[in-house]
Amino acid sequence: MSEASVGRASPDRETFLKDLNEATQFIRPVQLIDWLTEGNGTLVNLGLPARPDQETEPLAWALWHEFFTPELELIKGGFTFSAIATEFRHYRETVVPYASRDETSSNWSGAYVMPDRGRRFKEIYGIWKVPAVTPPAQGPVSPSDTYHSSIFIGLDGQRRNAADSLPQIGTRQDIDATGTHYETWWEWFARGQGNWPTQTPLQVAAGQSVMCWLTVISPVKIRFMMRNLDTPFGLVFTHSAVSPISPMEIPGVTAEWVMERPTGKTGDMERLPEYDDFSFRQCIAVADGQTTGRKYHDLTAARLIRMIERRYPPSRGTLISLPARILRKPFVEKTSFKMSYRSGT
Repeated sequence: MSEASVGRASPDRETFLKDLNEATQFIRPVQLIDWLTEGNGTLVNLGLPARPDQETEPLAWALWHEFFTPELELIKGGFTFSAIATEFRHYRETVVPYASRDETSSNWSGAYVMPDRGRRFKEIYGIWKVPAVTPPAQGPVSPSDTYHSSIFIGLDGQRRNAADSLPQIGTRQDIDATGTHYETWWEWFARGQGNWPTQTPLQVAAGQSVMCWLTVISPVKIRFMMRNLDTPFGLVFTHSAVSPISPMEIPGVTAEWVMERPTGKTGDMERLPEYDDFSFRQCIAVADGQTTGRKYHDLTAARLIRMIERRYPPSRGTLISLPARILRKPFVEKTSFKMSYRSGT
């Protein structure tokens, strides 16, 4: 299998899609496996994460267990461009301080964490229930109006870094003239290299819960994992990216859980649909260092990002998507936070 670039400035989408599929390896055993009893050697040989020891690594075991049981069936298939997702880009816009631990962004809302003591993030996990979406209270203006939103976990997209690289995987919730659409997607974004978000074959619907998991195998190889927790079906694939323009690397300086309104093909940000409240849970990022070892990061030191929209008249910045910590008196949840839509009216 050749290693094509996820970020290559392909002359057209068909060429890009062909390169993408050639550089991707779907992982699917020939027959169903009993995940709880299968040996770690078999799992690793297949390209799957080994089952952690429940006694020595209880958190890692719990995350692994939630993905693989009960009755997980891995699906296989190539990638396609949807009529919606291929028109958009996913990256962080301008950041402005909002409060002591809060920031604002024109297209991101959610939370992010940073490693410490010279470590770099190697893994990130996240679970959320796909929210139902509707046109916002101030719209639609016409039947042709569209509204678009993405939810994802990712590495390194929060702040500028040397590689400007952002591997991400998640769900889309969109509205257009043909109706409301829910799908899963992934992308290994690299600024200026002409890549596109790509739909996966894993199906989802509003109200279903998905679990996503990214693992850095090497600076140019990542394992993407997603499961619909309300069905037996999941998706695991590895992607190798070697860019002819600049090295694709994963600095691992941030890990994030995000609700986004993407940027359209004209360069303007799309309108965010009104979405049902939902929570990110199992928000865990794993960092590693050559001398400092592994560390599991939760949301204790996370910074929250509030999404603002510029409205006229009068000219003002209005909050439209808001994260909030979850209080379980007398404690604050360390691995979960809530997302809420705000009409700003």
